[in-house]
Order: sequence, then C-alpha cells, then structure tokens
Amino acid sequence: MKKIKLLSIISICIFSWNVYGQISGTVFRDFNGDGIKQSGEPLMGNIIVKAFAPGSSIPCGSAITTAISSPNYSISGCSGNVRIEFEIPSTNTYPNGPLTGIDFSSFIGTNNGSSVQFVSSNQTNVDFGIFYPNGFSNQSVNNIKLTVPTYNSGDITDPGSNAINDKAIITFPYLANGREDQIDQSGTDNFTTATAGEIGSTWGLAYQKDQKRLFASTLLKRHVGLTTNGVGIIWKIDMNDPTNAGTPSIFYDFGSLAGTIGSNASRDIPADKTKNSVDAEAFTKAGKVGFGDIEISDDNKKLYVVNLNDRKVYSLDATATTASSATALPNYPDPGCANGVTRPWALKYWRGKLYLGVICDASNGGTRSNLSAYVYAFNPTSNAWITTPIINFPLDYNKGSVWIGGAAPYWNPWTDNFNDFEYKGGDFYNPFYHPQPVLSDIEFDEEGSMHLAFLDRSGFQTGNRNALPTATPSNKELAINNGNGISSGDILRTYLNPTTGLYELEEDGKAGIYTSSGTGTDISGYGGVNSIQGPSKNNPGEFYWDDQVNNGWHSEISVGGLVYVPGQKEIVLSVFDPITLDAGGVESFSIIDGSSTRRYQTYYGAAVDEGGPGKANGMGDIEILGDVPSIEIGNRVWIDTISMQI
Repeated sequence: MKKIKLLSIISICIFSWNVYGQISGTVFRDFNGDGIKQSGEPLMGNIIVKAFAPGSSIPCGSAITTAISSPNYSISGCSGNVRIEFEIPSTNTYPNGPLTGIDFSSFIGTNNGSSVQFVSSNQTNVDFGIFYPNGFSNQSVNNIKLTVPTYNSGDITDPGSNAINDKAIITFPYLANGREDQIDQSGTDNFTTATAGEIGSTWGLAYQKDQKRLFASTLLKRHVGLTTNGVGIIWKIDMNDPTNAGTPSIFYDFGSLAGTIGSNASRDIPADKTKNSVDAEAFTKAGKVGFGDIEISDDNKKLYVVNLNDRKVYSLDATATTASSATALPNYPDPGCANGVTRPWALKYWRGKLYLGVICDASNGGTRSNLSAYVYAFNPTSNAWITTPIINFPLDYNKGSVWIGGAAPYWNPWTDNFNDFEYKGGDFYNPFYHPQPVLSDIEFDEEGSMHLAFLDRSGFQTGNRNALPTATPSNKELAINNGNGISSGDILRTYLNPTTGLYELEEDGKAGIYTSSGTGTDISGYGGVNSIQGPSKNNPGEFYWDDQVNNGWHSEISVGGLVYVPGQKEIVLSVFDPITLDAGGVESFSIIDGSSTRRYQTYYGAAVDEGGPGKANGMGDIEILGDVPSIEIGNRVWIDTISMQI
C-alpha cells in the first residue's frame, strides 16, 4: 500500500509540471501617461500580444486585444516563466486604430509594465498602456487652460482709440464657469493673452507644445480694426507663462496672397469704438480674405494655414523663429460644387493626417439644395489628399431657428447682397440675419468620432447695434440705418462605426450608440430625438440639443470654435449668449447625451453701447495649452560582468 501511495504522489507532481497557465490583462489608451487606467481611458483593441518561453523566438501563445471588456486579452498554452511582448501594428485601415509611429508605449505605472514584461504563465493583470502624443494631457483637469480670440469695434491704429487695450485673445481655466464680463465679474477669472492694439482681429489658433508658442491667424470681421500690417499676418505669442503672455510678433506675412482690404480709416472705422461704422468693404469680403483655421502637426514642426483668398492650404516651418516661406499643399479634391465654389476653413491634425473642412457655397445663383459639406484627409508622408471625402452631407436640412417663432431655420447660399438678408434692421435693436454655412472646426474624441462646428458667415458681415452696410458715413448714426446682427451656427456629431470604420452622421438625435437626452419637439427651442431640428430630412432630430438660449429665443448659438480634452467626455464650443443676451463665451456639452454641462461668459453688450460684437460671431477658435510628454527608456536594463584572471 505504501508503494501505491508513493506512485500516486509522483504522478500528481508530474501532472502539475505539465499544467499550462493562462495569462490575461488589460490594454488601454493612457491619456495622461501615468501608467494607471482611469475611468475615462478606453480599452484598446487590435494590439498584438505574444508570449515566449525563455530562449525561444517562437511564441508559445498569442492574442489580439479587443475593446469590449476588461481584461481584454488572455493567452493559454505556456508554462513556467514567459516573456510577454505587446506589439502596436504597423498597418491599420481603421481610422482610430492603433498604429506604430503614431501610438507609443506609455509610461511605467500600476497598469503598465512596458511593452516587454517577464511574468509567470498563470499571471493576471499583465497590463499595457499606449498613448498618442497629440492626445496627451498630464495636467489635472483643474489646471488645464484654454485660449480663444474675441473682438471689439474700433480703429486700433489710431493712438487715441479707446479700443487699443481691449482683449483680443483671452486665456482661462478649462472648468471656467459663470460671468466674467464687463458688468458681472463673479465668474472664473480670465487673462489677457493679446490686446486689440497688439494683434487686431484673429480667428484660428494653434499651440506649439514644445516651444510653448501660440500661433494666431488674422481674421476680417466687419467693424473690427486690423493692425497696420493688414489681413495677411500669422502671429506668434510666447506662452511660457499663460497668465502673462509675451507681446505678439509676426511669424509670417502672406501679403496680398491673403487678399487685400482698405485701412481702418478707409473702411469708416472710427477710433471711438462706441461710434458706428459702415465698413461696406468688409461686408462683401468677409470669409473671402485673410485666414480660416490653422493647425500644427503632431511633431510640432509644421504649421498648416487655410488661406481664404485663394482657397488653398499652406504649410510653414514651425521650428523657425519666423517663417521664411509658405508652401501650398496640392489642391484638395474638387467635390464638383453646383452653382458655387468651395470654401475651406476647418483644419485638424489627427493621428498622422491633416483633415480639412470644406463647403459648397451655392453663391453663383444656387439654392439651398446646392449647399453641402465635406471633410477631406491629407497624408503628409505621401503629400497627397485622399480623394474620397471622409464624410459628406447636404446642408439643406432644417436646423434650429435664428429667432423665436421659427425664423430662418436653414442655411442659405453665400451672398454679398444685403437685400437677401431677412429683416433689415430699422433701429439699434432690430435684428438682421441670413445664415450662411462655414464648416469651421473639427475635433476627434478618443473613440475617433468627429464633432463638427459650423459658424455663420453673416456674423462676420454684421455687427452689434451698428450701421447697416447700406448706410453712409453721414447718416450712419440714425436709428433707421442701424440694426443688430444675429449669427446662427451649428454643431453636429458623427459616430465612427467600429465595424465598418466609416463615419456616420447623427440622425434622429442619435449618433451610433449615443442618444440625445433633449426633449425638444419644435424648430425653436431645445433639440433632441423628437425635435424637427437636425441634419436628416427623413429622421430629423438634434444630438447637441441645448445649443440655444432662453428656451428658443435663439435656437442655434454656435460661433464655430471647438476643443476636446481626451477623456473628459465633453466638447467645448464658442457661442453667443451663453448666460445673458448680447454676450459671448463658451459652452460645454456631453458627448454622451448632448446635454449642456457648463457655460462661461466673457463679454456682455446689452446694457451699454461698448463696441462689442453681441450675437455676431464674438468668439473664435478654442485651443488647449497642452504639454509635451516626457521621455522614458526601457524595457529591462542589465549588466554582463566578466571575471578575468591573468
């Protein structure tokens, strides 16, 4: 009996030596590079995981991660100690999929043991974090800062102007809220990044993280003065201390290539910002000269600029103190606009490609049915555009109304004829409007879905309680020759379908797996799944449903700037009337259900005539003042010691 027992014990021991373990873990996108998976950081699919026995070059097991649930991979078939290698694929047709050269190993931490790890064959929690440098943010959400242009009337080239020291670009915390305007300063403080006298009027912003420089592109806006340098300037600002920015200087002057515009005086812009100006030249040239959006490459080496005059995209050497030249990219694909031309504006550099937003303007006798929007992608490596648009859709849908009661709930062809405008003013308070689309900004979330902002060109053609473009310098102060311009932009959501890899535009207030929480049912007021607002004719509905004010007084308050901080699940939009009327600031929206999460007001113009922009596109692009990730080396360091005796 004793021999039998001994044999049984031996057999159990032999069997245990041949039991194979199971290795499992979680691969995730690590936005802040701390090696710890936070709730807002998504699982990462399509990462190749291989396990090797000691001394072997042939895997004893392998897996490909999924993005469904954690742990998102497991490997069987190995025993004893093994080496785990995580491999980021070199090719990926999925737009947001992991890609070597774009994504990298994150930093060592609780949930990241680097891309090569030595473990046992039955170990769990063998985790790996990857990060995309342009989506990197190691700041606490409480410390993130945003910057945005804003405007005031007045000839800032006149030494006696009362507009010279007005804020032209401001910086404020990401979580800013409340009112920080001229009348009520109970909200979060903001800082002056540039004054009107220093920089004039700008719209596009791009932040160079490694040099801590902010680039800004000149904008032509009616009633708002430019510097003596004109409309062709790309500016740069030292942002080493965001609360005390450096003096703006010229980075590059496009000269007449960006178009021409008369001096502030010849445009009838007075030194006193509270006085009216006709500025008829800017009415016809707004959106056609100067620049739209600007964007910087992931490596901080190339600055991309949309020239509105020749409708081309240019690249500049962002490593230079000042650029010596600008190189035009090849022409973007021609969508074949009927009865009009293309109008480019939005730019976004995302995961190795440059994305451009374009609309067909229907300006040559076209109708609303000729209006459409396109997003194209440019590959800097091959110096070529992808000929098929990433997404395209018509712009003849019903969006929210400009004015309570269902006024003008649609886009119109671009026009330089003031007679085409609805309501023509008639005193200082009466509105005039004519929504004309500009696809002004593009942001991607961590899932790769696009969020698209539209501004209304008419907001650059009009002003707040100012003279109509048909007035004359002699009668411009008469109430009958004045009016109150109202812009009416929009914000739309797409969904990157993980099965097809295609972008789907929101429909019936839904974007893929996400559904609007809005309860609106009309063309005015709140949007939502049951409203008749939204980009689909057959199934109308609006995802971002609270882009309105006073329960429908104005149903579309976007003025076109967007920013997204990875992991925060909310998109920030520049708007008018965020809290009170004739005001401007930013509003944040949940990308999960489209609800408003926060509003911040930076200017106000209803109580006093102070030369502010009111509802007429008073804010520009929004930019994050982000950080450059540090460098970490690995994976295992060892020393070979050789003992020699002589």
